[in-house]
Amino acid sequence: LYVDPLPLSRGTVKCAHGEWPVPGPATTELLRGFRWRNTDIEGELVTPTAAAIFAALGCDSAGMPPYRLNATGYGAGTHDYGIPNVLRVCVGDSAPASAVPSDEMMVVETCLDDESPQILGHTMEMLLEQGALDVWFTPVQMKKNRPGVKLSLLCDKDSLQSLINVLLKETSTLGVRYWPASRRCLERRHFSVETPFGPVRVKAARLPGGDEKMAPEYDDVRRLASERGVAARDVYRAAMTAARSARAGSPDNGGAD
Repeated sequence: LYVDPLPLSRGTVKCAHGEWPVPGPATTELLRGFRWRNTDIEGELVTPTAAAIFAALGCDSAGMPPYRLNATGYGAGTHDYGIPNVLRVCVGDSAPASAVPSDEMMVVETCLDDESPQILGHTMEMLLEQGALDVWFTPVQMKKNRPGVKLSLLCDKDSLQSLINVLLKETSTLGVRYWPASRRCLERRHFSVETPFGPVRVKAARLPGGDEKMAPEYDDVRRLASERGVAARDVYRAAMTAARSARAGSPDNGGAD
């Protein structure tokens, strides 16, 4: 659930511990992190029950992705505040793939000329575990004619500081560089297909024109090839054939979930 800024009203409410200003203590405690908007209305507009639902299932609508509206519902309250006393819920799904939404990411890098390959491999694993979306190494020529490695990673803004801390702790670097980067991603989905070697997960991405490109999950292909004693390319081909058949046989030509 994505929750819009909540109405902050005036007045008091009676509870087991006496008369308290609204919103009540339990309501404000539950709704930490949610945005509020001021109103001139007197009365309890957000109840502890609503706050509990929002806290358990919701998040602030500031992070809401684009979506396609499918239905709208209204629930009416019994009090007359001089304005429509209703709660509105909108139900939708992901925005059309043709939109290809963009988001802001961060690129972080540092150059090293005195680090062992073993430490670099360990650092990559740590960065991926801590939330890096991708990590890569680039050979570089550094000062004093020393061959070095440029360690780069891609992450979201929330993970930036923790990943910088990993670099500073796990490598010999004395500093890092970072800057924002825009990213465009295709809408993706996952489904599973059956092959003569076993089930394989498949990742499909919808192109702006509506077509899809698909690829079997490498970990499944590698595991089945090892278990069955066959070439990985044979498992890959079987998975692609099954994926194309599943997509062709789907009512919406979208494959099986």
